[in-house]
Amino acid sequence: MSDIPVFISADGLSGSERRISLGWTIDQLRHKLEQFTGIPPSQQTLQLFTTATSPTPFTTIRAGTLTDNESGPLGKLPGLTAYSRIVVIDARPPGARENYNDVSQVEKFVMSENDYEKRNDTVLAWKKRNHLGRFAAEGGAAGSDDNSSTAKQEEIELAEIADRGIKVGARCQITEGSRRGTVRYVGKIPEIPAAQPAQLYWVGVELDEPLGKNDGSIKGVRYFQASHNHGAFVKPALVEVGDFPSELDDLLDDDDDEL
Repeated sequence: MSDIPVFISADGLSGSERRISLGWTIDQLRHKLEQFTGIPPSQQTLQLFTTATSPTPFTTIRAGTLTDNESGPLGKLPGLTAYSRIVVIDARPPGARENYNDVSQVEKFVMSENDYEKRNDTVLAWKKRNHLGRFAAEGGAAGSDDNSSTAKQEEIELAEIADRGIKVGARCQITEGSRRGTVRYVGKIPEIPAAQPAQLYWVGVELDEPLGKNDGSIKGVRYFQASHNHGAFVKPALVEVGDFPSELDDLLDDDDDEL
């Protein structure tokens, strides 16, 4: 016999759609349901509903009993069709049931607060090292710590800019989208919302093609002159400086008629 989709639910479990064979017997169905519900086949009371929203079951098959109509294949049960609903009820006394939602009896690893504070690989240790939260005062004034962090970030970014050879007038390519252009600005841009992690220095590029988002200005503040959509501000990490010809030069190089 063919398979049909049905909705199956049980106490403590969210319902789900499953496929069953109309050729199965009730006993076979119960063994399949045990894998889903954890209820032993002999302790399953089954309520069968014609549809998923039917208010009352068209039959109830109680645990440990089968009528003549229930001993044959499922296909002989009147009312069991595609998208019927089967509710599995545990017939065992409450004290004999497995409660998979109760974790109170599960053995857990417990660490004392004193042992936790001694470890150096915890969030608490990380906060101490970086003078964060209630440990901010230990490393000096919070403002002083922020200034030190900003100065270090600035040093890192300037070193990256120098290592990449980024300077005004240099030809470059933005790695995202392989957009080519000329560096027109290197510096801070307060108008760009702070990112996480914070970015202090930006590179303004005048693009060869209208593939940007501005004309060299942001929120009314101009940093360089460019045509509409020929301007872009990107992080130094995305800028590759080199002898990048314009798109027009590339086309001329590929032209067999050009000597």
